[in-house]
Amino acid sequence: MWIYYRQQRQGRRSVNTVPNEGGVLGPAAREASIARLRATSEPGNELDILIVGGGIVGTG
Repeated sequence: MWIYYRQQRQGRRSVNTVPNEGGVLGPAAREASIARLRATSEPGNELDILIVGGGIVGTG
């Protein structure tokens, strides 16, 4: 199970997904995390996911 934590750094909050991984969440880990979250949601309490960013700067 992934451990999520927050840390204070230079006056702003940084959210890292995995300690010592620099906030990187690979495709397999991402899919596994989403599947785990979906499995815990009950009808009426569905999971809403908002993904911000994720693009490559300068590609258009």
